[in-house]
Amino acid sequence: MDSPLSRPFTSQINWIFWNARREKPSKSMVINQMACGGWNSAWTEIGAKALEFIKSRFRGTLKEASEKNSALRKLKPRFKDSIN
Repeated sequence: MDSPLSRPFTSQINWIFWNARREKPSKSMVINQMACGGWNSAWTEIGAKALEFIKSRFRGTLKEASEKNSALRKLKPRFKDSIN
């Protein structure tokens, strides 16, 4: 098996992506992952911040919807002999 550094750049990129899609990582991938502190740690951090932002926006939307629903329920006329 050739060393990834002995290949042309595009071939090297293809080799990296092909190995990344495999279920079991190769030994060189594990070594690279340990050396880099994890794959794409900066992107993982950005993704986590984006996910937290989306969750907080969704929580706010749910809270507003719940408050609006409660207000509408209070304004709605009750039916005769209604429990609610």
